[in-house]
Amino acid sequence: ASDVKYIIVGKQIILSPSGKAAIQSQPEKIIIQGTVKSATNGSTLPGVSILLKGTTRGTVTDLNGHYSISAPKTGTLVFSYVGFKSQEIPIANQKIININLISTSIGLKELVVIGYGSVQKRDVTSAISTVSTEDIAFRPLTNVGDAIQGMASGVQVISPSGAPGGGVSVRIRGSTSVLAGNDPLYVIDGIPTMDMSSISPQDIQSIQILKSAAAAAIYGARASNGVIIITTKKGKAGHINVSYNGYGGLSFSGNMKVVPLNTPQYRSLMNEILGEGAVPSNITTNTNWMKETFKTGVTQNHQVQISTGNKYIKTFLSLGYFSDKGVIHPSVYTRYNFMMNNNMQLFKWLKVASIISYANSLTNGIIQDIGSDRGGVILSAINTPPIIGIWDKEHPLQYAINPYQSSWESPLADLSRKNTTRKNKLLIDINAKVNFLNDFKYKINFGLDYNGYQNDQFTDRTSYGRSQNGVGSTDRSTTTVWLIENTLSYNKTIKKSTFTVLLGQSIQSSHWNNAYISGKDFPKTLNISTLNAANQITDAGTQISEWATSSFFGRLIYNYNNKYLINVSMRFDGSSKLALNNKWGGFSAVSAAWRISEEPFLKAIKSVVNDLKIRVGIGKNGNQNGLPDYAWQALYSFGRVTPTNPLSGPSIYQSTIENTSLKWETTTQMDAGIDASFLNSLVSISIDAYLKNTDGLLMNVPLPQGAAPVNYITRNDGKMQNWGMEFSLNAVKHHKNWSWNAGINISFNRNKIKNLGLAKVYYYARTPNNQYAIRVAPGYSLGTFYGYIAKGVDPETGNMIYADLNKNGIIDPGDRTVIGHAQPNFIFGMNGSISYKGIGLSFLIQGTKGNQIFNASRIVTEGMYDSKNQSTAVLRRWERPGQVTSVPSAVSNGSTYNVYNSSRFVEDGSYLRIKSITLYYSFPKKWFRNRLQGFRVYATGNNLLTLTRYSGFDPEINYMGNNSVVQGVDYGTYPHYQTIIFGFNVQF
Repeated sequence: ASDVKYIIVGKQIILSPSGKAAIQSQPEKIIIQGTVKSATNGSTLPGVSILLKGTTRGTVTDLNGHYSISAPKTGTLVFSYVGFKSQEIPIANQKIININLISTSIGLKELVVIGYGSVQKRDVTSAISTVSTEDIAFRPLTNVGDAIQGMASGVQVISPSGAPGGGVSVRIRGSTSVLAGNDPLYVIDGIPTMDMSSISPQDIQSIQILKSAAAAAIYGARASNGVIIITTKKGKAGHINVSYNGYGGLSFSGNMKVVPLNTPQYRSLMNEILGEGAVPSNITTNTNWMKETFKTGVTQNHQVQISTGNKYIKTFLSLGYFSDKGVIHPSVYTRYNFMMNNNMQLFKWLKVASIISYANSLTNGIIQDIGSDRGGVILSAINTPPIIGIWDKEHPLQYAINPYQSSWESPLADLSRKNTTRKNKLLIDINAKVNFLNDFKYKINFGLDYNGYQNDQFTDRTSYGRSQNGVGSTDRSTTTVWLIENTLSYNKTIKKSTFTVLLGQSIQSSHWNNAYISGKDFPKTLNISTLNAANQITDAGTQISEWATSSFFGRLIYNYNNKYLINVSMRFDGSSKLALNNKWGGFSAVSAAWRISEEPFLKAIKSVVNDLKIRVGIGKNGNQNGLPDYAWQALYSFGRVTPTNPLSGPSIYQSTIENTSLKWETTTQMDAGIDASFLNSLVSISIDAYLKNTDGLLMNVPLPQGAAPVNYITRNDGKMQNWGMEFSLNAVKHHKNWSWNAGINISFNRNKIKNLGLAKVYYYARTPNNQYAIRVAPGYSLGTFYGYIAKGVDPETGNMIYADLNKNGIIDPGDRTVIGHAQPNFIFGMNGSISYKGIGLSFLIQGTKGNQIFNASRIVTEGMYDSKNQSTAVLRRWERPGQVTSVPSAVSNGSTYNVYNSSRFVEDGSYLRIKSITLYYSFPKKWFRNRLQGFRVYATGNNLLTLTRYSGFDPEINYMGNNSVVQGVDYGTYPHYQTIIFGFNVQF
């Protein structure tokens, strides 16, 4: 036929343009098989891309690291995997090719993301920590913070609450601000954001933590608290690769140290406080409210990932579902997440990439971090008298009323409140990269960060809810942040010198709108909680707010002969939140490094000292993240007639005062460090020392009463300092069938308020006795506890003895002093793994040393001044003259004298926690006759053991969440729980 071009019959017959046949030999093909492992620890690597060089034909390794490919016996295979060095292996008629890829976690040629670019690890001149997929591969994680905790020196990650979806608090080299934010900036595939909830940990390829100002200065005003750069997984060339990871488990409340009194014990106590016969002897009800409150939780996760591509287009798709039902029902957190990455090489000079990440989460929260008299469930489980039954005998569908105080609900009544929060987060990034004139690269980036929020509350079956015939509210808001960035980079090598220049521009704007409504008096016969059923609308309103920033930045990196390295960066940021004459700030940094190992005098010991580098740097960053959108302006609010305030009239009143001097809070950081690796990278160490000075602390400074129409002014008013040292050590060893690796990091940080302006002292954290537990003052650190010094119980009177520091003969506020510190002496983390053939074990241990906790919960569980039930600690209370004990007497007059904020409630908060331990097994591929590419099963235990002297439920929690001023205060916070998980991973 005229359209026949060639016919294959053992040999390839090609028709030439002249019509004559040209015969070419078809290279003989063979089947090559093998296993790909990590040279770091010997573990097998799933998902490694194997391509026949010069073609788009390829495959990927299965879960056990095995592969099989048909290729010409004279061809070359290219092995590539994100986080590892690519290798080319000539086939040379080999049918078995096993290979060990060098992990970039130790490889000197690893590309480390530094912001708007990357450099080889050996060329890094500042303090950067890396967490890779290899480090977290076998851990079932809830959020990105879990992946970081205990894995990097200088980074403190705590979960202030154990509630499902409670989130984490991340602090890089301490807290630098009071009013402004202390959270780091997260950059997810180039999109800057303050929220990382849209990313599933299973979708992460690597995490870079920019700790020093020299590393983070390219992000300018948003980087004073460090930067965490998250790179997600990308598609790989080869066949379609589908994997599923699923697990499920049970959660337990563990060792509940605080035990409430039973009915006989409670009766005895009430007879002392309320008088004989307060609890009649015929009452035998003995409800164990702790048992009724704390149950068994259930957690599950399902994740499907699809990767495919060729040399022109690569796609990665991920779908996931996560659910965590806590140990206190009905607290629950569920999340659906979706992510798709596309990378397209449209032309040799043009590459286009996009990422779409979406997460939909629902949290059904409980009231915590508050006393039982205000609905706090944790403390209510202790304080509710055991003599009360669950249900009201006269009203079966209503919870029983506390006979001593009807507004003090039982924990089950408090748990009947509806409090659901739904969040929708969408991240979209589209960028194009253009290469031109050989050494120039231009990139334009469009980003969208959309956040939807809705909170619905309804109270009906509590005492207050019944009195109002039901109370409900709805609060909805959306935040849309747009980003446009343009960068131009130039790279040139001249003999031994390499120059990399970057210039960039960024514009970011945010629009927030909010609508809220509340009502009461719902129909009793209908189970409807939406506001359309409320007979009275008690409040409603809408709000709009906007902010914008504009930035110009540049960076120069100079490398001479891989020995002498300099990095200089500068950024100018403008913010709409700051005063007209102070909107713009300049933030610069310079760092340098000397790779001593490249010097001739160390060449002789190169086999022992593989790499040795000294680095120094100094830089300045700005901060305005915690400021309201119109912080410098005088704002006015509106008063109106409402059902709850019928006598008020329409009005306008001033709510904030103008400050035309409001400017950037700035942090200057100096850093020096050493990086070294020894014995063919068997051991690597990093040591860092730093000093951070923050000037122009943003504060809400109180004004004299009556001197102004408002109570405070937002202004720059103080200085703060952080300094410390960091150490990390990692060791790896691998053999033919087994391998191990271990790492340890330890960090020391000291914090001090150097100066405060108009107001010389601030107080925070009001406790149940109406006193403040935290004092901020010059010369002390954030999280400083303030109160009286308790000297024990007077054996004659049973009252607490407090130190009379001002020597005036009475105990008064002048006797208060510093009684403790929440700042730890050091934090530490240990991780490691060991594997033999298909069996492996990995672990993570994390903890703190030297920090103290103010146990405010004990004020209401050991106070003995009203009808609340108490913990069994009060069984040791003083009851007769001459008795020696550490627990004071019960009081009948409601006095809180014995529970003043004092050293009595300050406890050692040091702890060591086995955060995670995982045992896994990868089945041999041959068992499945090639129907599956891999199959792995595993079992994980989270929070299995915590060693601590703290008497409360959990030493890690903080009742003010991630607040950096109020640290280490425990007041009815949801504790962390133990979880046992079983899961499997399968690859098709």
